[in-house]
Amino acid sequence: MATPSKGQITEEIRTQSWVRWQVLRRTLEYQVAVRTFPDAVRALHAQVEQQRAEFGPPPSVADKAAFTAHIEQWMEYGNSMNACQTVLAAYEQLSQWLLTGLTAAERMALEAMKGRAYAAVSTKIGRILAPCRRSNIRKAVPILAEFQRQWGIQFPLEPDIPYAIRPLL
Repeated sequence: MATPSKGQITEEIRTQSWVRWQVLRRTLEYQVAVRTFPDAVRALHAQVEQQRAEFGPPPSVADKAAFTAHIEQWMEYGNSMNACQTVLAAYEQLSQWLLTGLTAAERMALEAMKGRAYAAVSTKIGRILAPCRRSNIRKAVPILAEFQRQWGIQFPLEPDIPYAIRPLL
């Protein structure tokens, strides 16, 4: 029997991933968590936006330390709002594409977890989620890391998607 090469998905791995996804997607708490995830990120964005609006004008340039601290805080608020927008865009793009944008061949490749179509789909998923894997994004949107800790999946995935997405599990 041939030893699987690194990165190759064996039948055992495929079966484990499929079973794990089928159990996870049918868990009511997971379904609620996925559906409320975008609202939680939007709420975080609104909270940061409100904090930024209430931050007030910068101090005098003469007080360099206070002025610098003010500008850095202002930029941190902006970075947090951008991070929320990045996560929401990835969530919407991934959900939309996986639910309606896949060809029949891509769906079959995802279900089988093999072939060139699977590699192409995995690569596209990786590109969609790449910004969300950056540490500055995960730090600014702690809901994302909390979701991964709680559910063991790298990114919220709609439970309506029947096939396992190995790169996320």
